[in-house]
Order: sequence, then structure tokens, then C-alpha cells
Amino acid sequence: MSADQAQMKPTADGSVNISVNPGVDTNLETNANLATPNPEPQTLNWQIAAASVCGTSHQRHGVPCQDAQAWDVLPSGAIVMAVADGAGSAVHSDRGSSIAVQVATEFWRDRADELLAGLHQQSEDDPLDGDEPREEMDRDSAFTPMSPLQTSAQAMLDCVLQAISRAADQENWSIADLATTLVVVIANDQTAIALQVGDGVAIVNDTTDQAIALTIPRNGEYANETIFVTSPAARDTLQIATWKGELTHLAVMTDGLQRLALSFPQALPHQPFFRPLFQFIAQATDRDLACRKLETFLASPRVTDRADDDLTLLLAYRSPHSPV
Repeated sequence: MSADQAQMKPTADGSVNISVNPGVDTNLETNANLATPNPEPQTLNWQIAAASVCGTSHQRHGVPCQDAQAWDVLPSGAIVMAVADGAGSAVHSDRGSSIAVQVATEFWRDRADELLAGLHQQSEDDPLDGDEPREEMDRDSAFTPMSPLQTSAQAMLDCVLQAISRAADQENWSIADLATTLVVVIANDQTAIALQVGDGVAIVNDTTDQAIALTIPRNGEYANETIFVTSPAARDTLQIATWKGELTHLAVMTDGLQRLALSFPQALPHQPFFRPLFQFIAQATDRDLACRKLETFLASPRVTDRADDDLTLLLAYRSPHSPV
């Protein structure tokens, strides 16, 4: 069966088969049980599940999980999500990835609402296309002032790099020892912003049940290389994308899942992979249970047999009828 022919298949026991695109000609399917007993209130109408699992290659060599993830829901109802993937060649990259997601999440706590409101106001005169993300183009700062979004995104990157540098100095490490990628999403029910250095991907889903990639994995000089927040090229390669529309779901992942969740070479979302996951998070009512189920999915052999790197996935759902 081709990737385009793969379908979501409900089963009699309430589970759903998730078709996973391995980046070759065949697909595999993994069950994710949708039953979520013991309901508890979710955070300001967001239903959230997050999980990271240590890659099988790391387990074999006694290397810790070098991925990290963090999220925050603001009093306004806006959400901030961040994932990071520490460089496999960097001896303390697990520390670097943890610092990156925590600092990035904290950075936006007092800035997200104003920035989202500004983008929403801007879109009334210059609407964003809800089918395609808009990318902030590179600008020559010597001639053209950066937009507020670009300025804030660069400031976030500076804060992350400064925190990593302080940690390296305290431990007498090289800053390269804490090398990590970073993917951040800031969103409310009307607008999504994605910021990314390196690989990984941010996905938005709208009311037409269409998964749309806000970012793309970005490599270095060679296909098996990427760019880190500690790299000299980080500022110049920082991806900044905005999307306007009535969003329902968000997904942010590190590069371990890329070959399963995206169709290459265009790096387009593999829709049969995302639809059951989005259905799962939409029906989840117990966050702890949902996180455990997501972790079980990521650690299942049908995923890990095709992806031996660390795996991180952060899912969020907001009902299109939820108040802001």
C-alpha cells in the first residue's frame, strides 16, 4: 500500500491503527488505544500530551535521552510548546536541550500575548493564508528594520544561547558540548507562530482536518548534519513562520520521528500518521494517562524498529468552539 492509500482503521476494541510513513515504499501500523478513563479538567481548554523516549541506539550504548520538551498555557489561553534534540556527538547535549526548552518557554510567558495580538491585527489588513504558512524572509538588518516577530525570535535565541553559555562556563565545558536544536510554537485559537533552528518539525491542523507543516527540517552542509542553536549559522537559519486560521491541533516533534511522520523529499505531513494522533488527543481527558499512552506508542517496536534515535512528540488540541 502506498502512503497515499494508507487509511486510519478503527478497531472493535476502541483502538485506532496509526499508519506510519517510514520514508520508503511500505507503511507500518501501530495501535494507540483511545480510551481515557478517570477524566480530569484540562488546562484552559487545551488538551495536551507530551512524551520523550530514549532511542534504541542510545540504550545500546548507555547514552541518556538527549531530547527535551516543555509547554505552558498562559492565563489568556495561548499555548507555548518547545522541543529540542541534543546533538548526538555532544557529551552534555541532554543538558543543552533541557535548558533550551525551559528558557524558550519562559521567554514567551510575558511576550506571547502581545505578539499574537499584533499579528492578528496585522492580518485584518493583510490576511494570512490559512492553507500555507507565511515565512518571515531573511532581511539585511543594515537596510531594513526587522519586524517585531523577527526581533522577538532573535531575542529568544539570544536568551537560549546565553543560558547555555552560562551553564558551560559553570561546568568548565565547551559550549559545543551542549549543542541542541530547538523548535518552538506559540499559538492561540486564531494564529500560530513557529520558530526553529535545525531539524524537527511543527505541524498545525485546521477545521478541515488537514495537517500543515509550519517548518521544515533544516540540515547543515551535508544531509546527515543539522544546525544547532550553538552554531554560528543559527541566527541566519532561524525559521520563522506564521499561520492564520481556525486551528484545532498542534504537533511538535524532534527529528527522530521525521522519516515516519513526513513524506520526503518535500517533507510534507503524512496525513494518515497525524489523523489518529489528533483524534487521540481530542478524545483524551486524563493528561497523565494520555502521556503514558503516547510514550507507549513511541516506544512500540513498530516505531523503534524504523527509528532508533530519541523520539519526542508534543500534541495539543483545542476545540474549535472553546472560548479564548
